[in-house]
Amino acid sequence: MQGKSALSEYIRSRSSQTTTEASRFLKLVFREQLISPNHWVPCDTKILKSLLSTCIGIQVPHSDYSTCCIKLLERDRFREDHDDLWVLNHLFQNGLVVTSKIFGAAVSTEGTDMLDILRKHVVDVGKIGGPALAKAAGLGNYEAVDWLLGFGVDIKSPLPDRIYRDGLKVNTVMGMCMLTLSPTNTSMLRHLARCDAELKRTVSDQHAGDLFGLMRITVEENYVSSNVSSTVPWLLDQLEERGTEKMLRAELQALYALTAVADRCTVSEKETRLPVSHRVRKTYGLPPYPEAILGPMIAAQVGDEMIQELIRASIGINTYPEETFYERFTPIQAAAYVANYPLVVQLFKIGADVNAPARGKKGRTALQAICEWNPLSEEEKSRQHDIVNFLIKKGANINAGPVYGSHDHAAITTAAIQGNIELVTVLLAHGADPNIYPWQLTLRPYAALDLACGSCDMTKLLLNAGALSSHRGSTGYEGALLYAEFQGHNAVAGIIRDHMLQKEEQFRTKPELRDLHNAVIHKLDLEDASRHANETYDEEDMKAMKEIERLAGEHGLNYPPQPRP
Repeated sequence: MQGKSALSEYIRSRSSQTTTEASRFLKLVFREQLISPNHWVPCDTKILKSLLSTCIGIQVPHSDYSTCCIKLLERDRFREDHDDLWVLNHLFQNGLVVTSKIFGAAVSTEGTDMLDILRKHVVDVGKIGGPALAKAAGLGNYEAVDWLLGFGVDIKSPLPDRIYRDGLKVNTVMGMCMLTLSPTNTSMLRHLARCDAELKRTVSDQHAGDLFGLMRITVEENYVSSNVSSTVPWLLDQLEERGTEKMLRAELQALYALTAVADRCTVSEKETRLPVSHRVRKTYGLPPYPEAILGPMIAAQVGDEMIQELIRASIGINTYPEETFYERFTPIQAAAYVANYPLVVQLFKIGADVNAPARGKKGRTALQAICEWNPLSEEEKSRQHDIVNFLIKKGANINAGPVYGSHDHAAITTAAIQGNIELVTVLLAHGADPNIYPWQLTLRPYAALDLACGSCDMTKLLLNAGALSSHRGSTGYEGALLYAEFQGHNAVAGIIRDHMLQKEEQFRTKPELRDLHNAVIHKLDLEDASRHANETYDEEDMKAMKEIERLAGEHGLNYPPQPRP
């Protein structure tokens, strides 16, 4: 950092190094500036300049030129001072070729200063400027969008394929803008449309329906939900203006799904909500397979008139949505999700399965869905209990587990997290197992006792019902105690300790109780070990499992649980 002379003096002081060794050392120091593990720590151009200008004559590998240039351009605020420009000019003089990736890195949230600098070293802006155009649109930089279009970038040309999620590929400017602009800026979308951007996800799409499917995914991932009420009507306007009157079945399903998400985001704005879903129905009619969208439309609470029309047109009442939905609800699961008691009863009478399994990343059974619903009044609490009792009476599986790999729980665990004493009491009275928990080794492999640590009354209720921790240790409660202390719930931790002491006192006077307690723990350990041996895990699961094992080891816990002899 003290400059060329200090660096040269340091190199000379290491007389045992050959020139080759010294050059290799300097290359590593140079590369260290480019691979900082902290993205927010920029490289120091004074160091780069000293290394590039040292008397030893370091020859930076050409493979590092592009990385160095991008690192400079992506700094929070590129300073056009002597050091910055010197390093860039040095790279260009020594053969750096501007690629589409480098050109894209020059796009910032406002202005075109760096684009102007790079243009001097670019042979054909129009040929490599596609990704830069998509980035400028995503950042809402109108000036950069117009600059790039003015230099010949074709807004209709395909971009390099980008896999987003579930194999989705996006290669249009409009599609990329939809992914990156958060919240979606309809004025930018209008600007792109005026510049003849295609309303498609990929240039080979026949219609724009795939773009609706793409937007639905971004809404479900919470990227654009804050502005979805204005974006969906605008997209409908664009479709009608371009004469897309006919849609393929999958595209129409995606369009209805999107309006369902839009309706859910604007559930309190009746004037906004009704025209969106009804406008789609008026323009395109019902899709050829209406039962596939019935669940999402019920969850969106689009209005009883439309729901009843979909029910009358549906053949199978237990159908999941065709699309890869974030929440794949059957109609009765969706009705329970929004606590619509009359609709739950109606759907059951016409053949809805109260035990339809949960599907999708946030799928739930009907009972799990209503147990997750948080009532805010006495009327809503009464409605929740009516639905729970109805589902149990009709044979709902109280101990059904969540979807593999999800973040959700069994019904009793969900009710315990909500702190709903009355609901947990009802579930326990009908045979709910307080020790059921998902062994998916994802973010929440916890039992009801672990996750009830925010409520003293709930903790007492579960302990009296025989609840144990999912990380049982030697007593059955050690994981719950550790979790309560970690969350700062000292009163709950005290309740668990008192319960452990009471158990020890009972065990001393009645040894048969200890034998029973140990037998229960041993049975659960065997079940856990069996699940663990038969499960397969992806890379994310393995990372989570190793982290849990590390934390458990620090606190002396046995994880994954192994059966005791």
